[in-house]
Amino acid sequence: MNKHLSFCIFLLLSATINAATVNVSPGSGTLKTAVTNASAGDILVLTDGTYTEESSVRPTVALTIKAADNTKPELSLSSRFEVKANFTIEGIKITSAGEAICMVPGDGVYDVTVRKCELSGCPSYFIRAYNTDQTAPYVNVLTIDDCIFRMEKIEGAEGLPRAVAATVTPKQLKSLLITNSTFDGGVNGAGRMIYLHSGDEELALPLQGTLKVDHCTFYNSADTRGVYLANIDGAYVSNCIFMNPAEMSGTVSYALYGANSKIENSLCFNAPIKLGTGAVQTNCPNRNPYFVD
Repeated sequence: MNKHLSFCIFLLLSATINAATVNVSPGSGTLKTAVTNASAGDILVLTDGTYTEESSVRPTVALTIKAADNTKPELSLSSRFEVKANFTIEGIKITSAGEAICMVPGDGVYDVTVRKCELSGCPSYFIRAYNTDQTAPYVNVLTIDDCIFRMEKIEGAEGLPRAVAATVTPKQLKSLLITNSTFDGGVNGAGRMIYLHSGDEELALPLQGTLKVDHCTFYNSADTRGVYLANIDGAYVSNCIFMNPAEMSGTVSYALYGANSKIENSLCFNAPIKLGTGAVQTNCPNRNPYFVD
């Protein structure tokens, strides 16, 4: 075994040994303090109660934040999580006056997982890949699973909120998996519930990995595109329901592009599907999901 390999194994074992499970009490600033003091691999466990943070929370090492069993902690953010290393958050009710999670370049590619969370309050973006001047993706896999996005427009806010956004996606994310999640625009309606763009206005470009949206529900998008996968080739949408309460001129449910993009086994109501540059659809009726046509 060469010296370099031995040193890498030593570093890996050291990080594993130093990782800990840390119980974090509710209160103001308690979570940010725990994040600041965390070691790589730590698991921060939150319990019933309210956690309040008045400034950005910036994890710089691999970290998991999760709810204790049979609890539903509430986290109130004035700003956002600014993530640059492996990050998992699970089982937390998050309300943010800014963004919930912003992903920025770190020392290497990393994974982000948001699971079993309920997110609300964000006036502009909920989860966003921020930097657009990269030459290669800095997020390996962004996974969103079993989440609820309460996206109703905030009174007085400019524009409409967007749940998941990456405006030069192939240079930001290698893979994106969104499953078993609900995007609810409420009474006033939301913006683009998923907004991805290749960064090229003419060519449909693929991600290095996978773009999949499966078993999701979208309700009341007041934007022209509800799920907008703009010029992203290889996008796959399946087993989804999209419903607007009434028809709105120029509004579509799903917009897919590229010869390798496909939507199948999905419903849309009061908002048709838009397909461009060779994308296809299979078994996608325009029908009321309540089956009361």
